[in-house]
Amino acid sequence: SGLPHNEAYTISDIYIQHADKCTDARSVINLLEELHIDLATRMREIRKKSMGSIHIHRSIDYIYEHLDEKITLETLANRENLNPSYLSRLFTKETGESLKNYIKKTKIATAKRMLEDPTYSIEDISLSLGFSSQSAFTAVFKELTNTTPAKYKQINI
Repeated sequence: SGLPHNEAYTISDIYIQHADKCTDARSVINLLEELHIDLATRMREIRKKSMGSIHIHRSIDYIYEHLDEKITLETLANRENLNPSYLSRLFTKETGESLKNYIKKTKIATAKRMLEDPTYSIEDISLSLGFSSQSAFTAVFKELTNTTPAKYKQINI
């Protein structure tokens, strides 16, 4: 997804070395959480480099930092002191997709990584990503992946 192969392999080697030093399940889980954050941060930086305006950079940062909340166009526009319709057009122009769709895709990409970890329940994931209910989470997940979170979890664990 844009991370250079040599960098991905280096990161993999580093985390494998750290995993070899883990002595219990909790330390492995902590390492996985650190890896998720590390990769999400790197991917955010890659995506930001392809964007031109500082407003979009800051909006994307805000999205990643507030995945646990309901994020609206109005919130982002107020933060950037821009008209909401202007920010919407600018976001679509620079990212190639609507703000709403970008937020949904970002949350579902994060959910997919979390579903691959057996320690997270579907309910926990839906709440931690700011969905109003597990059924709302399931509907968005199915819309973007053509499968349910439960089926995805079953296949990927």
